[in-house]
Amino acid sequence: MAIPSILAAAVLELSDALSAPGGIGISISAIVAGMIAAAVVGYLSIVLFKWLLKTNKMIIFIVYTAVVGVAVIAVSIIEMVVGHNIFV
Repeated sequence: MAIPSILAAAVLELSDALSAPGGIGISISAIVAGMIAAAVVGYLSIVLFKWLLKTNKMIIFIVYTAVVGVAVIAVSIIEMVVGHNIFV
């Protein structure tokens, strides 16, 4: 139900960006390619998540989320101790 409003907002923002002084400096084809890629990945993510729910394999998602969460917390703590971004 939200797709029409999201699409309308995207079109409105795109028209505002293209009519801005100086433009956005990105070609329309790159923007369209990015939108298509985001739509395909989003759809496949939903399909994968529904498959995980149907086949009772949520443990895969739970473990993945836990590992990523612990990694993010560890990196955050290291960056707080060191005082700067460790990836730059």
